[in-house]
Order: sequence, then C-alpha cells, then structure tokens
Amino acid sequence: MLDDDISRFLKDIKGKEGLLKKAKEETEKSISSKERSQFGRDLQAALKGIKSPDAKVREKAALELARLQDISTTDELIELLSDAHYPVSRNALYGLAWMRAKSAVPDIIALLEKSKDPGRRRRATQALGMIGDRKASPVLLKLLEDDDGAVRQNAIISLGWLREESAVPAIKNIINEYRRTMEAKGFKEEDVRPMGRGAAGVRGIRLPQGHEVIALSIVGDGMLLSATENGFGKRTEIDEFPIQGRGGQGVIAIQTTERNGRTVGAVQVHEDDEIMLISSSGTLVR
Repeated sequence: MLDDDISRFLKDIKGKEGLLKKAKEETEKSISSKERSQFGRDLQAALKGIKSPDAKVREKAALELARLQDISTTDELIELLSDAHYPVSRNALYGLAWMRAKSAVPDIIALLEKSKDPGRRRRATQALGMIGDRKASPVLLKLLEDDDGAVRQNAIISLGWLREESAVPAIKNIINEYRRTMEAKGFKEEDVRPMGRGAAGVRGIRLPQGHEVIALSIVGDGMLLSATENGFGKRTEIDEFPIQGRGGQGVIAIQTTERNGRTVGAVQVHEDDEIMLISSSGTLVR
C-alpha cells in the first residue's frame, strides 16, 4: 500500500515538473519572439531612416544601425561612408568597427585615400584598428607619416590593437622626433647671479632627455625667428613667451614635424632686418 502511494506521489511530481518545464519554455519563447519582433522593427526603421533626405534623420538612423550590430547591414553601412553629412559617415564607421566587419576594410582604406575631411580620416584610421584585420597594417604604417597629428596618433593606437611588431621602429622614430621639439624659455637676467670664471653656472632651462640648447638671445623689442633643418622658419612675437622662473621647461616655439625637421637656430629679429641662411653644403640665401 505504501509503495503504491509513493509511486503515485512520484508520478504526480513528474507530471507537475513537466507542466512547469513546458510553461517555462513557452514563456521564454514568447519573450524571445517579442525581442525579435522589437529588433526587427528597430532594424526596419533604421534602414528606412538612412534613406531620408534629412541629414539629421540619416545621422540618427546610422547610429541606430551601429547600435543594433546586425552583420546583414554591412553593405548599407559601407554605402553611408560617402554620405555628404560627416556625422552619418562617422556613425557608419562606428558600426563597421563594432561589428568587426572585415569585408569593409577595402572601402575604409579607399575612404582614407580619397577623402580630405580630417574627421572622416581620423575615424577611419581608428576603425581599421578596431576591426582587427592585419591586412590594414601597410596602410596604417603609411599613415604614421600623415600631416594630421590626430591621424598619426590613431594609426599608432590601431597598430597596437593589431599587435603589428613591424611598426615598432617607426613609432620609436616618431617619439624621438617629438622629443626634439624646440622649447623656448624666458627668464629675468637678475635670476642669474654673477659668478667667477671657473664656476659651473646655474640651470637656465630644464631639458628632457634627447633635447639640447641651440640658441641664446637677449630679449628686447621685436620677434623670435626660429629655423628648422629642412629650411622652414617662423616669427613669433616675444610677448607670446611668458617670463618664467629659471630652470623651468619652457613652452613650444616651433613644431618639429616630418616636414620641418629638427630646430637648428633661433634669433631675435625686427621688422626691417634682413636674414641670411646658409646650408650644410655651403649654399647661402639672403
């Protein structure tokens, strides 16, 4: 009798477990269906929005496509790369990067080669690294010499994401070039006390490793003329250089880019002064 009761009890439990399992499955199916339905509606709305003549609507729709990250929309996002409204192109780049859409790499490279828009080029450089396709490495290496500093910076970051070891020497060269950026510093003469002929002197400017002093000027009225090894120069009003305490690091007087080269000299000039420059090969220009 007891065995029969136990059997009925266990059978009843199994029956209830089956009902609970079935109810759970139906609930999950219902929720999943609703989620799929909402995703589908959002996707269709975004696809419709990117066709709008209103740039703001296209911008919002492109961002929604990026958020949804549906790989089937890769072609639509690629088409948006050439949109006349930059924020639309930017959001498309976000979407392609977030989806790691490797099929978009050739189109992003083409955008970099054709576009002169700084914003597009910066975001495209960033997207190449986020997508993670090492086929983009040669282009990123080339971008290390780009005129746009933000593009160069994003290229360095992207090459790091790609773990591109061949980029290490080039990146080290960039770091060394920045270290050679000329810095100017002004301080009062009275801050340097008179000393004997054999004294070691006092610090005038604190230099980072790799920097060296290349000029000294007695400041009066006029401007500071800075010159670089590749023949470029600039004049800067003396008032733009703040007076600091002796031993500071100074402020940047001229950028030493790939185009300019390193700083080779600086001298105070006036409006009616004439300048003569002579090259290392002996050529002189007045």
